[in-house]
Amino acid sequence: MNYSNEVVVSDDMIEIKGEYAMDIPVSEIDTVLLVEQLPSIKLRTNGISTAKVNIGNFKMSDGNKCRLYINKDVDAFVEIRLVAQGSQLQSLIFINRKTVEETKALYEEIFNLIRN
Repeated sequence: MNYSNEVVVSDDMIEIKGEYAMDIPVSEIDTVLLVEQLPSIKLRTNGISTAKVNIGNFKMSDGNKCRLYINKDVDAFVEIRLVAQGSQLQSLIFINRKTVEETKALYEEIFNLIRN
């Protein structure tokens, strides 16, 4: 099985298409980082885990919830932290692409968008 999520970045929205699709308004992004390691994941609460990908809702070892769209073979991740809004479930999102270079390019695109 080949799971892949397309990421479309526009002036006011980051749209993740495919399995566990999600729209992220740019106005709700607090921080975007490029990281080389994921936090420790405790369990998948709803999603897809294969030898190659983690997609969906996960719980981290510290108890926080996150949404993952990652290829396990790539050691670069875009970490998006959303502005806290009450009981919002998905305030931490990790995305990467099929290569480190593609992941870095996605990070630059998002970082430049929120910086403006």
